[in-house]
This record gives sequence, C-alpha cells and structure tokens, in this order.
Amino acid sequence: MAIVYVLLRIMQPCKKIAVLLAALISLAAHAQPVKLSLWTPIAIPRYDSLSTTNAALGVEYKVHNLNGVGVAAVFGRHMGNVNGVAVSGIAGITTGKFSGVGLSTIGNIARDSAAGVQLAGLFNMSLSHMYGLQLSPMNFSIGDVRGAQLTGTCNLAAGEINGLQLSGAMNIANRGARAVQVASFVNMCLDTLRGGQLAVGNYCGDLYGVQLGLANMCNGRLNGVQVGIINYSNDTTSFRKLGLVNLNPHTRYDVVLLGGNMVNAGLAMRFCNKYTYTMLGIEFPSDRSGNVTAALFYRFGGRIPVLGRRLFLNPDVGYMHLFHGGNDGDVREFSLQARLSVEYKVLKWLGVFATGGYAWTSEYKRPIGFSEKILAEGGVSFRLPKNSK
Repeated sequence: MAIVYVLLRIMQPCKKIAVLLAALISLAAHAQPVKLSLWTPIAIPRYDSLSTTNAALGVEYKVHNLNGVGVAAVFGRHMGNVNGVAVSGIAGITTGKFSGVGLSTIGNIARDSAAGVQLAGLFNMSLSHMYGLQLSPMNFSIGDVRGAQLTGTCNLAAGEINGLQLSGAMNIANRGARAVQVASFVNMCLDTLRGGQLAVGNYCGDLYGVQLGLANMCNGRLNGVQVGIINYSNDTTSFRKLGLVNLNPHTRYDVVLLGGNMVNAGLAMRFCNKYTYTMLGIEFPSDRSGNVTAALFYRFGGRIPVLGRRLFLNPDVGYMHLFHGGNDGDVREFSLQARLSVEYKVLKWLGVFATGGYAWTSEYKRPIGFSEKILAEGGVSFRLPKNSK
C-alpha cells in the first residue's frame, strides 16, 4: 500500500501538467490571430464558435470573441465578447459584452452590457447597461447608464442614469437619475431626480435638485428648487418655486373682470394658492384721444383671510406693458404698480373687490421720468370649478 501511495503522489504533478497541456493545445486549435473576410462564407480562417480573434478585416466579417481590432466595410458581427476597437461601415453588432471603442457610420449594437465608447452616425444601442460614453444622433440604453449620453435628438436610459444626458431635443430617464439633463426642448425623469434639468420643459417624479425651464413639473415631493415661467409640484411648498405662475393640486383658478380710473375694462386669470396668488391679464386703458390702447399685466400678491373664508386683504405688486397706436406713431410704455385690494366672497364661487394703489409709468425710450397716478379699481371674480378626479 505504501508503494502505491508513493506512485500516486509522483504521478499527481504529471497529471496537472497533462491537463494544462491539453488546455493549451485546445486554445491553440481555436485561436485565430488574424481573420480576413470577403463575406461570412468566404473567410480565412472560417468562423469558429470557440475562437478568439486578435485582428479582423473584411467587407463583412463574423467572429466569436474579438480581442484586438476589427475593421469591416459593411458589418462587423461579434457573436461573443469584444475587448478592443470595432470599426464598421454600416453597423457593428456584439452579442456578448462590449468593452472598448465602437465606431460606425450607422449604428452600434451591444446585446449585453457595453463599457467604453460608442460613436455612430445614426444610433447607439445597449440592450443592457452602459458604462462610458454614447455619442450619436440617437442613444439608447435598456439598462442603467453610468457615464454620458450626447446626442442631437434623443437620449433614452430605460434604467437609471448616473452622469450626464445632453441633447438637442429631449432626454428620458425611466427609473430615476443622479445626473444632469440638458436639452433644447424636453427633459423627463420618470422617477426620482437627484441633480438638475435645463430645458424648455422639465418633468420628474421626486426632485432633489433644480429644474430650470419655461415650464417645470414635479409630480412627487419637491425637495429642491423650480425656476421658470410656470412651475408645478405635487405639494404646496410654493416658497421653493421661483416663477410667474406657481401651481399645485390645491391651486384655485379665478376669472377676474375689472375696471377703474386707469383702465376702461380688463380680463385676467388669477391663480390662488393658500396665501399667495399670481395674476395674468389684458386691460384696455382709458384714452380719450381715440387711439388704440391695450396693456398686458402681471401681478404677484398675498392673500390674507380676515373673516374666515369670506373677507380677504390682497396686497400685490405688478408690472404692466402698455401700447398706444395712433396717427402720430406707436408709443410703448411700462408701469410699475402697487395695490391693496379688499375682496368679499358673496358666494363660494363669486367675489367682489375694491382696490386702491399707486402707479409709476414711463416710456421705454425715456425710462427716467415717471408720471405718477393714484389707482382706483373694482370688479368681480368667478371661481372655476375644481376637477373632481
């Protein structure tokens, strides 16, 4: 028994060496350092599903693993993984994982994850996660993106984006973002955004950051700042909104009819929150000369309840743009105004008000000299019914 044991111990290293040699022989048998291909059936050497190629060149080639450089005039097809550089005249397709640089005049497609750079003339697509940079007119990642997507039209991250989306048209992050989204038209983050959005229109779920745009919408919790013309959030923290019109689900909408010593008639829409309101409207100032006169105005004010929900004090400040058209030429003026209004709610949907204030008015051409005038106004307000959804 002792002799058998000694023989087995002596043969053990030999067995390991034999296994290693067999592996090396198998690897050498499937190695394809260089592949030349006119078309897939016409290639030297022919396609081997276990092969690893270091350099591939052809009109169209098909390899398993590419560990090096591949250049195809039409299509470069990689049935396994890519580690290196793949250049394709039309499209580069990788079934496995892609690591490196993909260049194509039309598109790059990675059916598994991609890490590195995808640069294409039309689109880049990763059907799993993307780690690195996508640069083309359209970029798509079905998984998460950790890096940057740069495009002229549309960036889409079906998972979460961590980094930057920069687009000439729109950016979309489906599962959330720890990123900055910059677009000419629309940014959308369908879940929580931790970062910033800059576009004409911005949308997100919860916001931990900033939205800058003409119209901003936060459909969840607002733990950041909205700066724009129109801001909407699903809570009532209006002090975190900097805009001409700030809205939330509790905002009430009033149609206001008014007149006074400075205007013959006016029509406005008032957006009322709990203690503040904004108003946009058009007025027709008094002009005895017969000239065509119109004015657009904006007001921001407070809404202070005095007797429950019946009597309110409404102090506000406003800006008015006036246009006078006549035979002597057009005259454009601006007016800075301050008012204090007392409003009484006759009915839940109907209110009457009287207003006193002061106006400083000047022409845009000569903004130094102001004409001053005491304001006296009155009118009625009609509350629009709330959507009962």
